[in-house]
Amino acid sequence: MASHNENEKGKAKFSKKKITKWSLIAGGVVVVFAAAIFLFPKGGGQALSAVVLSATAQKSSLQTTVTGTGNLEAGTTSEILLPSGLEVLDVQVESGEHVSAGDVLATFSSASVQSKLLELQEQLEALDEQIDSTKDDTDSTTIKTYLSGRVKKIYATEDTSVANCMAENGALLLLSTDGKMAVRIETSAQPAVGSSVTVTLSDGSTKTGTVESCDAESCIITLTDDGPALGEAVTVADESGAQLGNGTLYIHQQMEITGYAGTIESVSVSENQKISAGKTLFSLKDMPASAEHQQLLAQREDLVQMIQTLSGISATGALKAQSSGTVVGVNLDAGSSSAAASSNSSSSYSYGYSGLGAQDTGSVDSVSLLSAGSAEASEIASLDGLSIAAPIAGERAQTAIEETSEYSGSISWEPADSVFQENTSYTARVTLTAKAGYVFPQGFQPVVEGAEISDVSITSEQEANVLCFSATFPATQAKPQPSESGTPAPSPSPSASASSPAPTASARQSSTPATTAPYSSAGMGSIYSAYSAASSSTAGSSSSDSEEDSIAAFTIASDTDAKLTVSIDELDILSVSAGQAASITFDAISGEVFEGTVTKVSESSENGSAQYSAEISLERAESMRIGMNATAVITVEEKQDALTIPVDALQESGNQVFVYTSLDSEGNPTGETQVQTGLSDGQNVEITSGLSEGDRVYYTQAVSENGSDFMMSGMGGNPMGGDFQPPEGGGMGGDFQFPDGMGGGPQRQ
Repeated sequence: MASHNENEKGKAKFSKKKITKWSLIAGGVVVVFAAAIFLFPKGGGQALSAVVLSATAQKSSLQTTVTGTGNLEAGTTSEILLPSGLEVLDVQVESGEHVSAGDVLATFSSASVQSKLLELQEQLEALDEQIDSTKDDTDSTTIKTYLSGRVKKIYATEDTSVANCMAENGALLLLSTDGKMAVRIETSAQPAVGSSVTVTLSDGSTKTGTVESCDAESCIITLTDDGPALGEAVTVADESGAQLGNGTLYIHQQMEITGYAGTIESVSVSENQKISAGKTLFSLKDMPASAEHQQLLAQREDLVQMIQTLSGISATGALKAQSSGTVVGVNLDAGSSSAAASSNSSSSYSYGYSGLGAQDTGSVDSVSLLSAGSAEASEIASLDGLSIAAPIAGERAQTAIEETSEYSGSISWEPADSVFQENTSYTARVTLTAKAGYVFPQGFQPVVEGAEISDVSITSEQEANVLCFSATFPATQAKPQPSESGTPAPSPSPSASASSPAPTASARQSSTPATTAPYSSAGMGSIYSAYSAASSSTAGSSSSDSEEDSIAAFTIASDTDAKLTVSIDELDILSVSAGQAASITFDAISGEVFEGTVTKVSESSENGSAQYSAEISLERAESMRIGMNATAVITVEEKQDALTIPVDALQESGNQVFVYTSLDSEGNPTGETQVQTGLSDGQNVEITSGLSEGDRVYYTQAVSENGSDFMMSGMGGNPMGGDFQPPEGGGMGGDFQFPDGMGGGPQRQ
């Protein structure tokens, strides 16, 4: 794949070429005023003549573009998910085949479908009992801190919406956990690290500070957090009283106290108050149904959808396509169980109800993992047994959480790629369900090596509760390149251990009480989602060996859209951005131009090269096929009604750009007029000052006797001309001579 900037001149910066004695210029077809001189190289050769051309400054449209090539890819894809254990009789489509709505994709044993329907119906009844028992439950009506410190900022007040406060401020309250405020001052002085300074507050009072660190331009000063306010302007002086600088106070080690729902009923602390771990900070009202109840409702919706899908199969014995598209993935084999081809693949909505797919369909216990349990449940102290494979480009996404004696779990990934792509940051969405007799304590903070943890939530304070969190990993690196022997180069270790130490103070770490992590019921669907809308590819999820998986039986790319990923050179990538229009042509579709829009531009290069990728979305025409070669011309800048002249008419002397606007008595260009230039497309250039519409400009061009261009002066085109052949015996030196007077216009050195 390649890219090319159609406007190599960009904004017409002309700084290197100088006007020489022989001022020859090549350009487009314009008015020819004179054939001034014939040139003859010594010893014979082709005759050359210089002609004077003119052009009129006129209003026109200008565009600068970047071109890239690539192959058409699937746009929106959907997965058809089925429970494992169905007996597959026949698979009637292959990957790459086009299907229409209603086409049969596969057929199944009627007995296996009926058995699965009975099983799911029994699970639905048990789930309904759970929903009924939790319908009046709400999450905790208080927000506590599990860290000691000093309250430095309270954003939430009585009757404040928790959600609105979080959206506006990112926290309900800010806590200082190390007893220090800090200020960064710009100073050229170099006070010794650890030395004392005087910090003058906005009210004129002073505090003793300490120099924490310094670099060539600034120093960081710390002082007590007892009294000084967040955002307060202060002045810092050394021990002799000499002023070092000023700045604004910030919390040296800040913890954000967060929430997700309800309304603040009362605030139990005040700013600058010293508090201990376990202190209640806020009381809440208007709390929605508990996270557990919302989770169960989402699971029920997915389970009903799966029952509806199986009912359709039961009626006809066949699974049919719900919409038209191209099959890009088949995960079933005729004559086998639907579990055999799965590789533990499941819906991207994997925050599953752990007992939902249990083999023991008659056991109520298998669907009561979220119910209240014994008050003597053992607290889970760590996640030492949890291993999450860090994403590596080209490797398959982890789809299972290993079961331990304390908990089982599931995992899914966002983006939902079954195989990790390069230069992509992936987030693992993890759900862990405590087993009977165990409980995740409130304030539990999971830690995954190499990942940033967020969205931590715990459904209740009782045994068999559920811990949910997200682990975001850095962008994946390029795929390992094969060594000279042909074997892949070693990859970094794919697994990152997870543990849960006691909460410790670290800069800008959030304390996480029971109600601090936002809860999203949309992310809590069971593994029995029949269709995963608009996912980009197969997502993986699995629970324990005793639980039943669903599989992505088919993946179908929509007929309505597609995408094209093109490579852009590093010299052009900064001019490309999301939202720009692109014109797309296909090698296999002649005479048609399709319109697209840039949707994503890579922030990192491809395999360490000087190429960057840009993704373009477009409507998919009937003639398009996945994999077709395509060329995209991206419009990076466009201007209407710009005053333009040919680029070849521009001349340069030193730092000045000018044009000739008249002819002397001998017909040579003269009348230098300085101009300012703007946008250029390589052929024409915008004039922003110096000319008016209708003004005429003049320039010279040398042509051979047969009429072809010879060479150019000014600033446009190739100085040697496309058709110039040097005389025998060498290039422009030696036997070749220009007669005096060649070029036209005053000679500038």
